[in-house]
Amino acid sequence: MVQDSAIHEQVMTPKTGLLGDYNAVDLEKLAAADEATQGVVTSVQDASKKIALKEVAILPVIMMVCYLILIGYFKSQGGYKPKEIAQAYLPPGTTTRERVLRGAFFFYACIPKPPT
Repeated sequence: MVQDSAIHEQVMTPKTGLLGDYNAVDLEKLAAADEATQGVVTSVQDASKKIALKEVAILPVIMMVCYLILIGYFKSQGGYKPKEIAQAYLPPGTTTRERVLRGAFFFYACIPKPPT
């Protein structure tokens, strides 16, 4: 443990980033260090990268499981069934031409007007 803190003091340098102060490996100091120190630092860096990847990969795995559950639920309900929302606002017997014109008017009405 004493050796690790000596290596830490030898190759680390304080830095300031966007989220605050942190310690980083100074590559110039590491290049000037002996091979044993470089080996220890390299092994620690490799282990840290694996741990970080494992921790960061948790969220996408959870999201995948949730999406698979949603897919299974929707398939159990009979799959995707499109619903035409405009029918609720149109009287029965409306022709296709009237539906298109009303839809175009609705779309045009939703477009924000530029300031004058």
